[in-house]
Amino acid sequence: MLTDVSYPTVGKLNKIDYGAAAAGLPDSLKEELDSFLTEMKTALAEYNVKLSILVPTELIVSGGDASSVSGQSLADIAPLVDRVYALTQGSQETLNQAEANLAAVSKTTEFVSVLHPAEVLSKGSYLITP
Repeated sequence: MLTDVSYPTVGKLNKIDYGAAAAGLPDSLKEELDSFLTEMKTALAEYNVKLSILVPTELIVSGGDASSVSGQSLADIAPLVDRVYALTQGSQETLNQAEANLAAVSKTTEFVSVLHPAEVLSKGSYLITP
């Protein structure tokens, strides 16, 4: 599972040198992430490995509009991976919204809710973390 596949969104962002990617902000950041995921998918194809990514809850619940800071876009990420993981805090409403938003951009990508041990969902796949 890939985690932290984004550009930084907090801290001294003015200190970051994005290099050539800075020329077309914010689309160039999104394109860099898309290129990375495409290369990962291609590299893993012969191994029959499912490519999974952990995304911020806000990205999947909001409908996944491209973030000008992080470069993440659910519409671009979802078709390039097999599974999308996100925290849902055990909320059925958050889970339903996440599943609907993911289905709107990819019919084949599975959503997996990340839960803490005390949280329980009534349906779907989930990952329990300590």
